[in-house]
Amino acid sequence: MKQISQDRDLQRERSFSYKSLMARPRTYDPDEALDRAMRLFWRRGFAAASYDDLTRATGVSRKGLYTSFGDKRALFVKSLQRYRKTQAISFLAELDEPNAGVAHISEMFWRIANVAKSPAGRNGCFMANTANDETANDPDVQKQILLHLQKTSDRFRQALLRSAIPGSNVDSLADYLTGLLQGLFVLAHGGADAKMIDAYVREGLRVLKS
Repeated sequence: MKQISQDRDLQRERSFSYKSLMARPRTYDPDEALDRAMRLFWRRGFAAASYDDLTRATGVSRKGLYTSFGDKRALFVKSLQRYRKTQAISFLAELDEPNAGVAHISEMFWRIANVAKSPAGRNGCFMANTANDETANDPDVQKQILLHLQKTSDRFRQALLRSAIPGSNVDSLADYLTGLLQGLFVLAHGGADAKMIDAYVREGLRVLKS
């Protein structure tokens, strides 16, 4: 009887330990982990960032990452979405001014051009980098890229409407500026020198003075 009692006590102890382990809360912040994964994908791209790289960058185990975000592809798509809703918005900060217009657009381009000429500029834009990569063929990835481009054009459009440039087609001009911005990021990522970047922005913005 004593042995049976001891066995029951051992079973209860094991059961309690197992339940405690299962109920243990996450010890990491999912948003912070996603930010770190986003930055790694941004620097390296999809193919060059292994799942082991992601666990090291985020400090989260493979099981933890998979449970929170899914496989590598799903994590990549979520990273693009995160970028679109955070970093991409900050790039266009000048356009958030209440009376943002042509002058703010020009100011924004030259600010980004200065970053593009610095070592930090070599990272380029996560969206632009991805658009030039084979992963852009993935429907979910393509969706994030197109949403980014559309949102960017919309913000340019609002600033252009406030400026009322005579004889301009606001929709076409907004789309043009979106393309101009993406091209600037491509030049930065490719390591273009300051002379090329300055010439690109200067000539590209002439359309705002016509």
